[in-house]
Amino acid sequence: MQRLMCIGILLSAVFFSGCVALSPKKAAEEGLKTDRAPADKVVVYVYRLVNYSGGGRTHLLQLDEKTLGRLSPTNYYRIELWPGHYFLDIYLPAEEIFGQASLPMSSGQPLIFNPWDAGHTYLLIYEDGRGIRREEARPESMADLKKERTLTMALSARDTARVKFFLSTRYDGPEMYGKPHGKGTLSWEDGCRYEGIFDRG
Repeated sequence: MQRLMCIGILLSAVFFSGCVALSPKKAAEEGLKTDRAPADKVVVYVYRLVNYSGGGRTHLLQLDEKTLGRLSPTNYYRIELWPGHYFLDIYLPAEEIFGQASLPMSSGQPLIFNPWDAGHTYLLIYEDGRGIRREEARPESMADLKKERTLTMALSARDTARVKFFLSTRYDGPEMYGKPHGKGTLSWEDGCRYEGIFDRG
């Protein structure tokens, strides 16, 4: 009887160690999950597909009129946002290409993320001359993106918080129609803070 118990314990130990040996794969799968947005925020990945319409021009990525940097065929941006209203723009400044002056161009569009978008990850794909399309991110598309391009910038929701009122306060949190709405933080320059619930401003 004792011998059978010892064999059972030994087999259990072998099975458990086999499970532990598989854990790196599981860890890799868990690593994919880190691309998911936090439950209260939205994450977007922005990248550019090139065609003849704008191959040689400078493309600047702008969020709410703030320039984040150049958008090239080999890079991408990771942007975390609170649910709310934003304006994403791909701006081509006036410049001279092959001796020809080109006029400035803009391919901007509003970005609206509702509270039920929180926790989701989206791809915002800009194709030269065709504008921006939005897709829900899938693990295979994320793997391709990271294999073929380099991350230029990762912005947190604190970096992209849009709602600010008065001159001496900053609001971090979700919004609805441009007004604070939901659980957020209001900070004053003197260090005072309010953390709590906002109801439509």
